[in-house]
Amino acid sequence: MQIYPPMGGKSGDCLNPVAGSEAQFPGTLARTAYALSQMPQVIYIDIGYNDIVRNRTLAAILADLDTQVQRIVDAGVYVILQTLSWTSTFTDDPVNDDPAWPGVLDGINTWILAQEGRDGVELCNTLALDGPASGISPTEFVDGLHEKPSLMAKRADILLPILQSMVSAGETRSLDPLNAYNIFSVKGTPGITGTKTNVTGDVSTGMRLVRGTGTSTYVGSKEVVAAGNEKQVITITPVDDALAFHSVTYGTPANVSLATLGLAAGDWIEIQIPVELNDWAGWDYLDGSIRGPVQIGNTVTVTGGGWTTGNYIGGRNRSLICGSKLWLPTGLTMTNIRLDNLLILRHLCNTGGTGIAKIGAPIIRKFSSPRPAWGLAA
Repeated sequence: MQIYPPMGGKSGDCLNPVAGSEAQFPGTLARTAYALSQMPQVIYIDIGYNDIVRNRTLAAILADLDTQVQRIVDAGVYVILQTLSWTSTFTDDPVNDDPAWPGVLDGINTWILAQEGRDGVELCNTLALDGPASGISPTEFVDGLHEKPSLMAKRADILLPILQSMVSAGETRSLDPLNAYNIFSVKGTPGITGTKTNVTGDVSTGMRLVRGTGTSTYVGSKEVVAAGNEKQVITITPVDDALAFHSVTYGTPANVSLATLGLAAGDWIEIQIPVELNDWAGWDYLDGSIRGPVQIGNTVTVTGGGWTTGNYIGGRNRSLICGSKLWLPTGLTMTNIRLDNLLILRHLCNTGGTGIAKIGAPIIRKFSSPRPAWGLAA
């Protein structure tokens, strides 16, 4: 689900352009056509506060807000309409919130609540947690410049079920590695005749398993999920040889040609590698990456070990999916892509016990460029 906010990065914007500051505040009504050109499925509207403080009348604001909603719905795009957040610049009296704008904020919220049931519109009603009926101190309201993180998190709790109600349950993209969209060269990773370097046991046919640094022992085996779909299992017995860590790498024996994968310069690809790690204290990190003219990796540090920095997550007794996205650049001479180190497992050496990693069959799929969504005009 692609969601586009009509303010689109224009902090302080209004529904209509601000006279004398049109470049900075062009107005969301004027930018509605551009937002729709990005082909969103949902547009989230939380606007009106800046119209109030710029002394627009309640009638004018409601007319513009109604127009904004209808333009989006008429284009076949859903609207999530949020009630306006109360701020510490207003008192907690919804009728006499501020002498300069008596009743305007309350009037807007009353109108928003009245849109319940309007075709194509869903309401995100936050008044129970940050409005005058919430019972919280006005000092906890947004102050007009700085969001209160605790309130933002609670608003997210309101929004999530709304989004969930707007989509069908289930995965929209099959994660079956035998599906036709999977262009990985060893689909399903079956068999036991893969290549091994300083390891023993069975390795998926067409794949390789290589010990990196250190003298720990690695034994490969296979686990069948379904016919033609198998997991590569790696059993690790650490050897304390005074090194900080050891590693083992799983991937293809060599580079894979773009022609073999049906790829060409300019394509976008995504890779997904399911990994299961047992409850072992020795896990340090795993690195799943695709390598081409540029490397885009997804490193997950699973414990911490001797590391003092990084994005650590608990990895023991955990199932993960290592995912990366890669653009194959145009203008470069390239004929293949490196998949020889699809997954690097690194572990500590001075822990006892045995590490067991189960690696599901990799999936590589082509997808359309995400850049239209990234490249929105400033």
